[in-house]
Amino acid sequence: MNWEFIKLKKVLKQYRVTHIVDDDREYKQVTISKHDGVKFRGTKYGKDIGRKRQFIIDLKQYPNTLMMVRQGVYEGAIGIAPPEVDSCIATENMPMFSVEGINVDYLNLIIQSLYFKEELEKIPTTGSAQKSIHEREILEIKVPYPSQEKQMLIVDSFRKSQDGLA
Repeated sequence: MNWEFIKLKKVLKQYRVTHIVDDDREYKQVTISKHDGVKFRGTKYGKDIGRKRQFIIDLKQYPNTLMMVRQGVYEGAIGIAPPEVDSCIATENMPMFSVEGINVDYLNLIIQSLYFKEELEKIPTTGSAQKSIHEREILEIKVPYPSQEKQMLIVDSFRKSQDGLA
């Protein structure tokens, strides 16, 4: 195989839509877990939300958004944001990235791979109570980057193998 390896920062562009929480308004919230990925968590009134500076997930402008939790990414708390989390709020510990120039399904396979987990384990964590990895470190990870056509073939092949298991 003659594939290029690229740093994730080449295909992931961080975005932030800052929002100050209003106590009298209801907000949709998101959670990111190692088991279920990015999911809608529920709603809460602003008065019940501790951090007033939040960030809005904008799937209208950034339809392919990758999200992670700084304190849980090394355990698999990373994933592609599904449509139901559009306009949810997230804290600064849940950075958001527009996926550009790479097939989003191929990227999803990469972030779920043993290769990616091993690359994450090479990054020193910070913090003692809650080990954390900053996104600037993750963006330096090199991933295999075949042509767009090959990415689609890999995704299709993976889907067919999964269909055979069902």
